[in-house]
Amino acid sequence: MRGDDGIGAAVVEMLCEHGIDAIAFDGDGAELMDAWQGYETVVLIDAMVSGAEPGTVRRFNVLDAPLPQDLMRSSSHQFGLAEAVEMARLLDGLPPHMIVFGVEGECFDYGEGLTPRVAQGVKGLVGKIQAELAG
Repeated sequence: MRGDDGIGAAVVEMLCEHGIDAIAFDGDGAELMDAWQGYETVVLIDAMVSGAEPGTVRRFNVLDAPLPQDLMRSSSHQFGLAEAVEMARLLDGLPPHMIVFGVEGECFDYGEGLTPRVAQGVKGLVGKIQAELAG
C-alpha cells in the first residue's frame, strides 16, 4: 500500500470485525466491475484527493449523478474506481443501489499504515456504512 491509499483495506478490516461481508479489492477497474455483479447493494470506499481536510468523508450516490473522476486516485496503467463506475453506467452494469464513500487522504508515499487524521476519518466511516446498509 501507499500510505493513505490503504483506506479501503482498513475499512474492510473493520467491517469484517463487525460481521459485515466486505472484500478488499486492489485490482483494476474491469475486475472491480465483475466483482460487484449479482449484488443488490454495493458500497465502495476509496481514497480521495479534493483539497479537503485529511480524513474528510464524502458520500456519493452514483445512481443520482456521475462520480467526480478527478477526486479518486488511479494508476496510469489501469483505470480506477471512478472510471469503473462510469464504464458500468454506460454498459448498464450498475447494481440497483451503489454508494461510494471517498475519504480524503493526506500522504500517498510508499509504506503501510494510515496517517492519524485519516485513521480517525476511517473509524467514523464504519458507522456510516453500517447505517447505510441498515437502511
